[in-house]
Amino acid sequence: MKYYLLETAPWETFYSAAAETTETIVNEFVSAYADYIKAEKFDKTKHQPAKHMSGVKNDENIYILYRMTGKPELWQIGSKVSDITGYIIPGLFHVRKIGAFVSDDVKAKSEVTQA
Repeated sequence: MKYYLLETAPWETFYSAAAETTETIVNEFVSAYADYIKAEKFDKTKHQPAKHMSGVKNDENIYILYRMTGKPELWQIGSKVSDITGYIIPGLFHVRKIGAFVSDDVKAKSEVTQA
């Protein structure tokens, strides 16, 4: 399977009191939502973008999350969330879905639909 990146990927917030690392945040996220069953670290050297699609340049905080259906999605873990005054809100993090996977036989960008 190859992956594609979404055209737009707005940040969401996720609260995790136990979070110390991005891996902890991802595991807490998977546990919090019944739609997801497991997560693994994304490695850009092992996964290729679909044809005519841009690829991931920095895979540092990117994970593959698997839905109950087995369908994999790409998620990015961002920084801690701060309020308007710059105060960092303990345990609150940015997360966003940035992509999904498609079968290897997809040949054109027009064949990919936004998830």
